[in-house]
Amino acid sequence: EVLERLGPNGKPTYTDLKEMRYLQHVINETLRLYPAIPFNLRRSLKDTYLPRGGGPDGLDPVGMPKNTIFLCSSLTLQRREDLFGPDADKFDPDRWEKW
Repeated sequence: EVLERLGPNGKPTYTDLKEMRYLQHVINETLRLYPAIPFNLRRSLKDTYLPRGGGPDGLDPVGMPKNTIFLCSSLTLQRREDLFGPDADKFDPDRWEKW
C-alpha cells in the first residue's frame, strides 16, 4: 500500500496517511498488542463507586473509598478474547476491517 501510493522515495502527506487504511490497521494492531502505556494508575479523590465490576457476574458496582489506588492494565484489556476473539494474542491487522 505504501509503495503503491508513494513509491520507493515518496514522503507521505497527512492526506496520504489518512487514506492508507491498511497502514492504519497495522498501527492500530501494533498499539493494541504493545500499548505505549501498558498500565495506568489512578487514586480516588473521594469516596465513590465504579458502576460495574463487582459481584459474581461483574455487573454490580464496586466501592472505591477515598485514596484507593486503582490499576488499569491496557495490556491485559486489549488481549481479551471476549472483545477481540479467540486469536486476541495474534497480530492480525485485518481485524480492524471489522471495527
